[in-house]
Amino acid sequence: MRQRRRRRLAQPLAPTPAPPPPHSSSFKKKKTQNPTAADLYAAASTALAREDLATARLYLSQAAEACPASEPDLADEIGAALAEVGPACAAVAALERAIALRPDAGHEKYMYLGQVLGGEEGLAALRRGVALLEADAAREAAAGDAAPAADAAAALAAGLCAIAEAVLAHAGPDEGGAEVEALFSRAAALDPASPEPWQGLASLRVEQGRAEEGRAALASATSKWLPNLRATMEALKAEQGSSSSDDEEEETGGGGGRGAAAAARAAAAVAEIEARTGAAGGGAAAAAADPLPPGPSYDPALLPPFEVRFEAAKLMLELEDSTDGAVVVCESLVAEADLAVDAWYLLALALAAGGDGHGALEAAAAGRAALGDPRAPPADADAAAFEDVEAAAAELVEGEEM
Repeated sequence: MRQRRRRRLAQPLAPTPAPPPPHSSSFKKKKTQNPTAADLYAAASTALAREDLATARLYLSQAAEACPASEPDLADEIGAALAEVGPACAAVAALERAIALRPDAGHEKYMYLGQVLGGEEGLAALRRGVALLEADAAREAAAGDAAPAADAAAALAAGLCAIAEAVLAHAGPDEGGAEVEALFSRAAALDPASPEPWQGLASLRVEQGRAEEGRAALASATSKWLPNLRATMEALKAEQGSSSSDDEEEETGGGGGRGAAAAARAAAAVAEIEARTGAAGGGAAAAAADPLPPGPSYDPALLPPFEVRFEAAKLMLELEDSTDGAVVVCESLVAEADLAVDAWYLLALALAAGGDGHGALEAAAAGRAALGDPRAPPADADAAAFEDVEAAAAELVEGEEM
């Protein structure tokens, strides 16, 4: 099952000011006075903002134990936060307790539990969460207020996509294909602006061996957001283009090839994004933050979450003849989350597949650096994966120099 988009750790729900961070003297003093679950949750929020995952996990686990039955909203938030940062066993326990406190309200705890559990149990949790979304959507539609009804329909569509992906992962395209297709079709009807149902359908078609249909579905998905992203990235590169070209000319004496130029342009775009957003070193937290700054024709509402674009780039590499689209998407990912190891690996793979050996080596080096950073989120790519793409890129570079 593909990872679903996860919320950032929310601020404390209590209306009072957040307590001081866990390293402050006033918090240490309060520890002797049995801090409340809200205090501990706030401390975890502070730790997470510093990318101190170990401390965040500690305070979240304590918050889960301290959370009273009279605060079901806080229990929901603690469970969701533990699903974000782990460990999985603590997340499952916290989410199951949140469900026990208030089983008939709050779909998100079911969606998080489904993601953490996986398998039959996870799918059952997802279905329960979507049942709550169905009830929410029906209430909003009956109320007749257009905006809340549209939001509820979009949330239901996302839930249906989550079930479809879980069914596809659990049952496979042969046994589960009909249900998966029906779920994606209904999600597309509920939220026509969302690319996720079409992208999910593209994944299904790939697994069914129907590449042409998969390519068409992927084109339908990316047409909703890729032109905006491409315009933004090109504008950012253009702003830095002349200075980058001058620097490259000085460093290489006019040589270096298209790979070095591509790497320089990507680095310039990343630097510009970091300057505008303060995202330098953002790591995992940056992946969940608001996306790229505005550019020509840019509409934030049309830019899907980080995880959706990551999966789109993988499908582009598999289905499209050109690697240009995948490269643009991957550049946006590493600009938003410079410690996202898998995004750097995918960028290196896309550049190598497009014949850009120099650029691929640059991306692989950045990915290796992120791989050794303790703040980096969990990744599928490992040192061996980077060795493989580096070997392919080195062959390309040798071919260019002969």
